[in-house]
Amino acid sequence: METTQVNAALPLDAPRMVELKDRNQDFRLFFRPITAADWKKFFESVVVESETINGNSVQSVEWNAGLVELVMATLNKATGYKTRDGRELQEATEDWRNKIPIGHRLQAGNILQRVEQQKDEGPLVFDPEAETVTLKAMWGTEADGMREYSGLVHRFKPATIEQQKRVFRARSQSIVVGGSRTGKTIYANRRDVLLGIYDENIVGVDGYSVRGDNFTDLDQVRLQMDASHKVMAAEALFALPE
Repeated sequence: METTQVNAALPLDAPRMVELKDRNQDFRLFFRPITAADWKKFFESVVVESETINGNSVQSVEWNAGLVELVMATLNKATGYKTRDGRELQEATEDWRNKIPIGHRLQAGNILQRVEQQKDEGPLVFDPEAETVTLKAMWGTEADGMREYSGLVHRFKPATIEQQKRVFRARSQSIVVGGSRTGKTIYANRRDVLLGIYDENIVGVDGYSVRGDNFTDLDQVRLQMDASHKVMAAEALFALPE
């Protein structure tokens, strides 16, 4: 899969596309716009656990099942999946989504949620009015193909003490199942808290577009911004320096 890195505006409202390559064959998966409700369901499916095994604490994170479910719920079309008689798989059976290899669905899900903080190697520069987080993300559309968009800027007013407590409390919450010595610790999902912090504190974004235009209205930013980008940007506000 070849991608191009660009500084163009990321089209939030465009139906998404993922390109895959397997055994030198090209496949394309097309998705409807992924809504906040879709992402919320995925976030709620992520399980972070710590278990004591032979005296050692082993931590595990499970999100693969949720990613596959996200793909199945939002996938509209797939091309490149040829049957023996030359038809596209989608034309050959109504159950075509379940016939796409599970590995393809999982890879597509990982690409759909591929967003991370963009590191700047230069000196830290501070804005007295806002705290800035810059992201980069993989995003594909039928018109533009797969691209890595960089320079995705989110500006926030400083978090209050109460908001900081909400985040730190959510990070530390857990449930112990089966006893503290040999049981399993299940950690709480903090993404709802981060989504709330984002919507409360966002004061501006750059690098995104809706209906072809950059958008500055904060109500529209809260409504239209991809929830995975919201979570990553809000998480970065509370990250330790590297």
